[in-house]
Amino acid sequence: MIQSLTASSLHDGETVRGATTITWADGVIVELRDAQSTERRDAALVAPGYLDLQVNGIGDQRVVDGDILGISARLRTHGVTSWLPTIPTQHPGFYTNDTITALLANIEMPAAVPQAMGLHFEGPLLGGRPGAHHASFFDVERDVIDILALGRMVTLAPEHPLAERATRQLADQGVLVSLGHSSAGSEQIHEFVRNGGRCATHVFNAMTGIDHVDGGVALDVLTDSRLHFSVIADLQHVTARALRLAWMAAGRRMFVVSDLVSIEPSSEWNSAARLRGAVVGVDEGIRNLVQRCDIPLADALGMVTRVPADLLRVNDRGRLHPGCRADIVLLDSDLRVDGVVCNGFPASD
Repeated sequence: MIQSLTASSLHDGETVRGATTITWADGVIVELRDAQSTERRDAALVAPGYLDLQVNGIGDQRVVDGDILGISARLRTHGVTSWLPTIPTQHPGFYTNDTITALLANIEMPAAVPQAMGLHFEGPLLGGRPGAHHASFFDVERDVIDILALGRMVTLAPEHPLAERATRQLADQGVLVSLGHSSAGSEQIHEFVRNGGRCATHVFNAMTGIDHVDGGVALDVLTDSRLHFSVIADLQHVTARALRLAWMAAGRRMFVVSDLVSIEPSSEWNSAARLRGAVVGVDEGIRNLVQRCDIPLADALGMVTRVPADLLRVNDRGRLHPGCRADIVLLDSDLRVDGVVCNGFPASD
């Protein structure tokens, strides 16, 4: 079935173009063409469906409890069409083939809801800045690396005793390895990159920062052109000026995650932590970047579309081009989600 919509402007993952009609069939985009002045506009702006690479839970639902389908349905209201269910550090006994295989069985989604693209393990190989994670759970055996290899993304600290081995093995197996919850020194970070690490998780949070004499993890990340990095743009975890600084330093290496968490209390979090994930979606993060941080619209939208798609090495989403999945978010003039097309299936917000 052929379907289409027309918007006053369209972000294709790279740039913003004028009035455009986009057509898709069987879940795949088939054409983009300049819209005629007489055509009715369905949205002020359309963009590729958002990708969120860090979601722990939402509302009363948690990834670790297997609530992945329910979370997917709720993420759609935030413009998300692809995401990584995220597992924060758990007790060492959690990391078994049976447990993870059961979770992986839940990531197969119906076509009309946002797609869970694999698991993001945030821990247990973390380090000197545990944040909300229980540091007592970081002491694990080497066989945990084989379990982590079942994921799509793994956040670890370069200073963890198993980090070098894990980074090499996971990168060789195609896992996106990201540094985080770390107080690593510059040489450890350089070694992490040499071993295949490509990313850093929620820069400025749960890591050493920027010191003009002593350096810091955030300083190394912002100045290393080999590393992409995520930010939580809720303006609670990172101030508007710090977000703008990160963008000015790194531009197209920066992307946005929500780090959404369930409102339900959970034993995996360290209750002494000042911050424990976020409660707003990436859609609000994009509005903050544009409206509060003075970051250009095309750059901001790229941070939840093209950049995370490229990091996961998928070329069928994160862009609105013929041949890509028909994952589309409709936005109003204030960048609020008006509707979402997921794999070609339209539904209003």
